[in-house]
Amino acid sequence: MVKQNFETEFDVFSNNVDRVARQFFYNRALNACLNDIEKTGDQNSQFWRNVQFNFIQSTFLIFGNIFDKNNKSHSVARLIRFGRKTDFFEKGRRKFQENLKKLLQDFKREDAEYQDESELQARIDGAYLLQDSDWDTIEKEINRARVLWNDNLKGIRDKVMAHNDQLSEEERCDLLKQGKFTVIEEVIDILLTIKNVLFEARHNGKKPDIEYKDQQLRGNAQNDIDSLIASLKGK
Repeated sequence: MVKQNFETEFDVFSNNVDRVARQFFYNRALNACLNDIEKTGDQNSQFWRNVQFNFIQSTFLIFGNIFDKNNKSHSVARLIRFGRKTDFFEKGRRKFQENLKKLLQDFKREDAEYQDESELQARIDGAYLLQDSDWDTIEKEINRARVLWNDNLKGIRDKVMAHNDQLSEEERCDLLKQGKFTVIEEVIDILLTIKNVLFEARHNGKKPDIEYKDQQLRGNAQNDIDSLIASLKGK
C-alpha cells in the first residue's frame, strides 16, 4: 500500500514540478520577447501580456500545491514521508540489475565483443539504494526550498487567493510582480534536482547528485517562444 501511495505521490510531484517549471520559464522567455512581438506589428500585444501574467499566476498556484501543509494533500512533505517507508527503490534497484545482467548475458551468449563489459558489470555491482542519510539530505533540500517559499512568495500567493474576487487584473499582476524571480528560479531548481535524484535512483541505481541542475525545461521553453516569434514574423 505504501509502495502504491509513493508511486502516486512521485507521479504527482513530478508532474507538478514540470508544470511549475514550464509556467515560470515560459513567463521569463515571453517577457524577454514582448518587445520583439510588438515589433512584428502583431495587434494582440495585450493578449500576450495576459498570457505572460497567467504563466506567473499558475507558478504561484502550483507552488501552493507542492508545499501544502495539509497531510492529506499530494505535497512534497507527503512524498518524503512515504519515500522513507517504501520498498519502491529496492525493487527498482533489483529490476535495474536484472536488466543489466540480461544484457550482459546476451553479449556473452552471442560471443559478441563488448568493450564496456567490465563497466556494465561494475554498474550491476554498484547499483545504489537510497539510505536514510540520503533521505536526510533530500529533506534538507526540500526544507530549504520551503523556507524560500514561505519567506518570499507564500504571502503574495495568499493575498491573491484571499482577495481574488476583489482584485482587478492589474492589481493581481502588481502583487505577483512582487515575487523575486531569482527566488522562484532557485526553488524550481531545487525541486527539479530532487525529481531527478529520485528518478535516477529508481531507474538507474544512481547515487543522489544534489549538485545536478536541469536545464532541459528552461531550454525547451525558450525554443517554444523563439518558434512563436518566428511564426509571427512569417518565417
